[in-house]
Amino acid sequence: MILEIDIGNSGLKWRLREGKTITVQGRSSREQFSGYDAFFDGIGQQINGSLQQVLVSTVVPTEQQALTEACFRCFRLSPWYADVVPACAGVVNGYKRVEQMGVDRWMAILAAHNLFAADCLVVDGGTALTVDLLLASGEHRGGYIVPGLSLMRHALFRDTDRVKLSEISYHKQPNVGQSTQTAVASGLSNMHLGLILLSLEELESQSVQTPRIILTGGCAKALNSMLHAYLGNRGEQARVKAIELIPSLVFDGLALAAKAANYNPGNC
Repeated sequence: MILEIDIGNSGLKWRLREGKTITVQGRSSREQFSGYDAFFDGIGQQINGSLQQVLVSTVVPTEQQALTEACFRCFRLSPWYADVVPACAGVVNGYKRVEQMGVDRWMAILAAHNLFAADCLVVDGGTALTVDLLLASGEHRGGYIVPGLSLMRHALFRDTDRVKLSEISYHKQPNVGQSTQTAVASGLSNMHLGLILLSLEELESQSVQTPRIILTGGCAKALNSMLHAYLGNRGEQARVKAIELIPSLVFDGLALAAKAANYNPGNC
């Protein structure tokens, strides 16, 4: 059995996998998280048999030591940490300095190429929204990073006096707002929708026809609805081959990266 962990800025997601079968999975926000010892103790209670590997994708490297020590105390295993490299699993990274790329973003790109080997946009809607341009050949052409919905909302509310809303969410079909709440919700939704559409235009300008849009992250469902509504209302569905919603994209890339690195827990 393999334990896969994805640690982001907002929290932690995990799943237990046996072969290709996901036996159990879960997530914890920063506010809910009570430490790695308690986390691994809880995981241990859900394992039927023995744990062979622990694979980790984390954008919070300062937590690696605590995670490693707790994992060894509980399972006598040292975790394998994914890293961003110039090339892996058929993908060539478009960054000149690959160490500047977030590892979760790289995992999503690897998985997208492995699943489809197609021209595509890889969109991860989390604390930040990232959009990456990936060609069928495996050439990563770079991408964009902007604040996610919650970060934009907090920045707007913090620095304005009259825009104070307790909660905000994506609008499926953003329209001109006739109240502060709808103006903010539609405005923020349109910012993310606009970035994805401009990225689509950029792919099209490179003679790419009908690419896929691959969505993952906590906001993926909302982005999926927005894109379908926007393209459908304008009769432009043919611009994309498909819009794929794949929540497990980072985990799928993590498994690929570990395999490419010939990870063996006995060598750690």
